[in-house]
Amino acid sequence: VAIILDRQNCIFLDIVYRFEIEDLKFTYSEGYIIYVYNNGELMPLSMAYENNLLSYDNIVQIHNNYYRKK
Repeated sequence: VAIILDRQNCIFLDIVYRFEIEDLKFTYSEGYIIYVYNNGELMPLSMAYENNLLSYDNIVQIHNNYYRKK
């Protein structure tokens, strides 16, 4: 399961974080990191993919949900 944690009530620099998985580009503020929850632990999305916890189809679905056009 991929989640975006919102750091409320704290100060952080609006640093843009970028990474790419296969042909999918992810870009977001450093305060809104995408994590995957697995067996009681959180890890960044890219690390979960590298450790084969997510398939490419899972990443496509997460990307489409994250960048859903409104």
